[in-house]
Amino acid sequence: MRLNIAKFYEVVDSGDLEEFSSYLAGDLVFQFGNSPELHGIPEVIEALRGFYLRISGVKHFLYKVIDSGDHTFITCDVQYWRLDGTVLKVPAAVLLRHVDGQISDYRIFVDNSSL
Repeated sequence: MRLNIAKFYEVVDSGDLEEFSSYLAGDLVFQFGNSPELHGIPEVIEALRGFYLRISGVKHFLYKVIDSGDHTFITCDVQYWRLDGTVLKVPAAVLLRHVDGQISDYRIFVDNSSL
């Protein structure tokens, strides 16, 4: 089963962490920007739960999706809604490793430090 990138990012943008976790492999390695790597689904979900509490919404605008076997490279803009109602939009790149629709390595390259 191939990973449906468009559907995956709909889930990411929805903030539904239960459905999001269904896309993740048990041995997941996740890295967001220059933060330390996280290992395993529980660690990633805990970190994302805290992140989603700091924003009121997020939307990914995908530009390029390049598949090469079990890797997918994505360029996009990410729009964040802050809790005060203001908006931040930044460019990002993502590298995913996935097997049978499950993401085992998830690297996000973005500078959202002004959130």
